[in-house]
Amino acid sequence: MFNDMQNIEKKCPVVTMDDGCQILDGLDIVGRSPNIVYIFGLLSAVTVSGVSYLFNKGDTEPSAFLPMVFSIFFIAIIFLVRKFASAKPFNYLSPEVFFIAVYGVFHFSYIIFYAIKMVPSDPEVFWGPTHVLRAVFYCICCLCAFLLSYEISGGRPNLSQYSILESPSPIIILIAKILIVICIIFFWGVIFSAGFFQILSDYQALTRIGTTTAFGRLFFVSQNIALIAIAMYSAASGLIYQKFMAGKVFPFIALGFIIGILILGDRGGFIFFVPIPMLAFHCFQRKIKIWWLILFALLLLFTSTFIGLTRDVVGGNVGKMKEEYEYKAQSQVYNPITRSLLEFGASIKTVVIAMELIPSQHPYWYGTEYLQSLPGVIPNFIPGWVRTAQGIDVWITETAFGNLQFTHGRGGSIAMEAYTQFGFLGGVIFFVFLGFFYRRIYERFLNKPNFARTVMFFVFVCTLVFWIRNTIFVATRTIVWMLLVLWILQLFKKQPIDNQYELHQ
Repeated sequence: MFNDMQNIEKKCPVVTMDDGCQILDGLDIVGRSPNIVYIFGLLSAVTVSGVSYLFNKGDTEPSAFLPMVFSIFFIAIIFLVRKFASAKPFNYLSPEVFFIAVYGVFHFSYIIFYAIKMVPSDPEVFWGPTHVLRAVFYCICCLCAFLLSYEISGGRPNLSQYSILESPSPIIILIAKILIVICIIFFWGVIFSAGFFQILSDYQALTRIGTTTAFGRLFFVSQNIALIAIAMYSAASGLIYQKFMAGKVFPFIALGFIIGILILGDRGGFIFFVPIPMLAFHCFQRKIKIWWLILFALLLLFTSTFIGLTRDVVGGNVGKMKEEYEYKAQSQVYNPITRSLLEFGASIKTVVIAMELIPSQHPYWYGTEYLQSLPGVIPNFIPGWVRTAQGIDVWITETAFGNLQFTHGRGGSIAMEAYTQFGFLGGVIFFVFLGFFYRRIYERFLNKPNFARTVMFFVFVCTLVFWIRNTIFVATRTIVWMLLVLWILQLFKKQPIDNQYELHQ
């Protein structure tokens, strides 16, 4: 039936029909029906966790957390069984995979090690000791609410017989490349104006760069625009050429920009960008092998530990980076992978602190956090005009540990943010809507993989991954700007375009 059997042999999700049209046939099933056994398993995990919480309420002993840990592993097991036992093709880089992996690492890693007595109690995680068990139960409920909603909302019939790729004009690639180059100039221009080696040897200088240089605000704006531009570049490359990034030289420029963020010590910024090339390669060029993903995850954990230990003193000297890492590693009790999991997994402390403070000492925010993020959509380039809005992550840190001038930020959490806005039950319901939304974004991409839907799929997955360990402030600007760019391109699409235009790679 197909005239391009080589695509099937190399496991390319895109195949060519006899009539020449290309379809997304080997990635996933559109409108996959919900699995009753899987739904029952998720509900059972919540029930077991709830019963355990009621029996051990307020207990801080490691044994009290074991039933919760069993529930976490049970959720992971039934999720994997559901994924790999489903009718083929199935996609192991769909939005819920990113969510469960990143959410699990940041909210459960430390508790798992604590429950099996591999680590002592962390004073910040146990800042409100009677609420730790409740926080773990809440995070399990949020995870299951997302997965349940994601599963149930997928059972809709396929609206088309084939998911035919709709290729945009190659001009889109040119536009994306121009935007990426401009962002690179802004990004590195600010870095060098602030002092390249100073930034490399002082991570705090990087976090303050938006206010310490004349054009510092361009640093963060350039990253928002670059994310959208790289998503456009990868989406158009995939739809037109079935490559994750078209061209011979420019892919190295785009990837170099992403890697440069990691070299500067910004692990969160790197995680913000990296899903795009992964998704584009997996969805259009060739399915990434599972063992590649595992290797990449382990490498990322090791690299995160390396950067975390060395980013404040290295001064750009690779030799000193190695010496500093070896020196600090000798004083560490845990290996690099375990240390990263413990560092990331301690993020659940923000949920614990929020439960200790709200509502006993402070009222719920009732969505104020989400409204405060909206002014950030407008770029702040006017000298002397500084928009101030204390995010919930800053509020949590300063309320619990004092002014940020005398301490360090503890970061955010999508689960903590939902709790502070709407409480325990309201926070769980928020994750129900979140799971529904991301399933619809994914289904729309599968059913009709055109340029706009592909860009939205890429950008929304990136913002979800970044949001898990942050707050809504990191997502609002990028999402609104992406929608604005797509709307502008849609207006130009209505104008006649020379279809004979070809982009020379």
